[in-house]
Amino acid sequence: MDLKVNPKFNKGELLNLYAALGRKDELENYDCFRKSLKKSYVIAAYDQGRLAGLVNAISDNATTVYVKDLLISPNFDKSKVGKFLIEHLKSYYKAVPKIIISTSDTDISELVLLKSVGFEEQNQKILEYS
Repeated sequence: MDLKVNPKFNKGELLNLYAALGRKDELENYDCFRKSLKKSYVIAAYDQGRLAGLVNAISDNATTVYVKDLLISPNFDKSKVGKFLIEHLKSYYKAVPKIIISTSDTDISELVLLKSVGFEEQNQKILEYS
């Protein structure tokens, strides 16, 4: 698995990832979406040149990191790709004491994955790593 930090995505690979996850509507305003990626820290995982997943985070670099998206293609091992991305994110922000991520109501595997890398459930949707 290859890691790219703040990569220059091509529109097709992002559209394919979001569509595979049933979230294609989030990219309706693609220019706005691209701008948001440029303002955040993005880590992408590639397997044999194919986008396997990405994590998109914003931070004040002092107190908190907020993970906006953790997206993993259903064509790849969610646990393997997810751990790879989250561990790199934690390493990059090791001086920041808190990482917060909001999870989906329906994806129990995401909750299991996050707990396996040290996150603790704070309420039904918010997990925090301290």
